[in-house]
Amino acid sequence: MNAVTSSRSACTFGEYAKSMGRYLFDQNVDVVTRMLENLQSFI
Repeated sequence: MNAVTSSRSACTFGEYAKSMGRYLFDQNVDVVTRMLENLQSFI
């Protein structure tokens, strides 16, 4: 494995981690908003 391949894989891994983080963040926001809606209807 040469330097170009390793740097390219690191770059793709960074993009993958960023997209995964954004996906998890969106999921958490969705869950939190749903919980808040349930709390409002419960109150």
